[in-house]
Amino acid sequence: MCLCSLEFILETIGKKWVLLIINEIGSHKKLRYNDLKSKFGEISPSTLSSSLRILENIDLLKRKTFEEIPPRVEYSLSKEGKEFQELLEPLIEWAKNYDSLHCKCNQNEQSSHHIGETSQKSLNRIIEASLCACTCLAIMTANFLMTTRIF
Repeated sequence: MCLCSLEFILETIGKKWVLLIINEIGSHKKLRYNDLKSKFGEISPSTLSSSLRILENIDLLKRKTFEEIPPRVEYSLSKEGKEFQELLEPLIEWAKNYDSLHCKCNQNEQSSHHIGETSQKSLNRIIEASLCACTCLAIMTANFLMTTRIF
């Protein structure tokens, strides 16, 4: 089996903020740069810009520029980005089961059929987990992506 797809995944969407950005934009349908910056207060402007550029270059994000003063830019998920966000849902569910002993959110929250606040917290825990968990997430993502042939 060729591992080039896995290498691509690890180098692009395996970065800390990329999955969070996809999830956040997908949850809101479209967001502006400053909205994303405020959601992820600890992300540096250069890291956010770089992550958005990467996602746009691999066609997971669409960038719409409005000819206004001041200029306005909105980001939304492309068709492929929406498909990818759907692939995140089983990973988040897996993480909830796998990471249930370390769960920091309210255990009584109701589950949802879309990626919402609870799933966002689960996704945050995945990203903040040890290198082992991040590697596992990347491998599972690679399997999903290779199976669905998005990349």
